[in-house]
Amino acid sequence: MQFKLPLQERVLKEQTVVEESGARRLKTKEDGAMGSQILQNPSDPDATYREKEGKQSHPSCGGNTR
Repeated sequence: MQFKLPLQERVLKEQTVVEESGARRLKTKEDGAMGSQILQNPSDPDATYREKEGKQSHPSCGGNTR
């Protein structure tokens, strides 16, 4: 029996790189930017990094208040 874990699979696809040897490692700055829309936490799929004034801030479920 095979289980599907779509959010965990998404984290692996978005935050890791498979090297020529087949080993998987975390992405680095040299691998290219990871956008603010990548999945940060499989337990909270709505949490993302947000950008404000060109600066990346902490992960959150951002909202605006007045």
